[in-house]
Amino acid sequence: MTFDLPQGPHRVVASTRPDGSRAQLGAAGALVLLAAAASACAFGHSVASYASYGHPRQLVGTWVDSSLATPTDTVAWVLGAHGLDETLTIHVARDSTGAVTRQEHREGYGYWYAPGSGVAADSGRICFRSRARGHDVCYPYHVTVVSVAGRERRRLKVDGYQGRQHTRDRILIAR
Repeated sequence: MTFDLPQGPHRVVASTRPDGSRAQLGAAGALVLLAAAASACAFGHSVASYASYGHPRQLVGTWVDSSLATPTDTVAWVLGAHGLDETLTIHVARDSTGAVTRQEHREGYGYWYAPGSGVAADSGRICFRSRARGHDVCYPYHVTVVSVAGRERRRLKVDGYQGRQHTRDRILIAR
């Protein structure tokens, strides 16, 4: 396979097919393919290998561990609809005049999925893939509905979650 980058304002990537004919891909298409390949390499899997994994809607959302939250600081676990695993840190402060400031910081950790689960799975296994670990880690989970301050909320329990400093069951409430 050969790639040619002709001179001029519009660059086109061309390749020679096994039958000798040539296929062309615009620069935007080449960038999309390059980005997909780079992210697949970063996680050690092909992009297609995650397509078969589910992201049950019961798990998608922002989850708060109320045992760690305070009125001024909250750390939330964000499980994106397409598998992005992030941490959202929210800090609320009042200055001497009483004005409230709110600062949010998001940090991506990797990818999450629930193998073998359908769109509506209330229990199963949730798995995480991060660059730091280099391998997938899975934990049993259960989603129930609880009443919090008179409102029904989803409650997520992840059994035996291994955090930075300890292993424990994580109990989180949907925000």
